Amino acid sequence: VFNEKEVADLTIAISLMNAYNRMGVSFRKTPQAVAEASMPTA
Repeated sequence: VFNEKEVADLTIAISLMNAYNRMGVSFRKTPQAVAEASMPTA
């Protein structure tokens, strides 16, 4: 269904997402949308 370049591009995209998620977990970084939603409003 996918040609060789598309498979390579998908693999790279998935690997980057995985790497960013692993760094986010290790640095305990909260996504901005979640952090803003949990802030009390005045």
